[in-house]
Amino acid sequence: MSTEVQEFHPVNMSRQGELVTWGVWSVVTLAWVWLSRLGEVPVFIPMFWGLLTVIASGATLGSWMDARTVLRLGPQEVYFHNGLRTVALRWEAVQKIEVLPSRWGEVVHVWGADGHFRLRTLSEVRAAGGVSTHIGFPRGVHIVQELARRSGLQVRKQGQNGQYYYVRH
Repeated sequence: MSTEVQEFHPVNMSRQGELVTWGVWSVVTLAWVWLSRLGEVPVFIPMFWGLLTVIASGATLGSWMDARTVLRLGPQEVYFHNGLRTVALRWEAVQKIEVLPSRWGEVVHVWGADGHFRLRTLSEVRAAGGVSTHIGFPRGVHIVQELARRSGLQVRKQGQNGQYYYVRH
């Protein structure tokens, strides 16, 4: 068993989209206030404002969680924390690792007797043909290999669409 502690953090995404969303929210809020003083507010304004509130709040929550996310591979356990969720699994309690391909990197689910967590390997999110941002954990392949090695799991089953699993034999 390795005594080395390895710590990983996801890349911090650009907050430009979040700022733009809150900017549009502010404009819609001002329009709503202005129109209400004139006496007539179209029904779509509050609906659009509500939708923008949910989208902007979700973007802010996502940024907040990314900034606090840590994955630590220690000698006795794997530790995951993202600001809202904390999971600590002893290596022998890790039951399965699922690796699922997705549009933006691989999604890795780690299942244990006392909890579950999910992470994404590093991926480029492209817009208008160019790289706009990166999301996920750098060295994602290394992380999956270390998780499997330290927990004693081996590739057991190749699923459809490139998914695969690590389980105990």
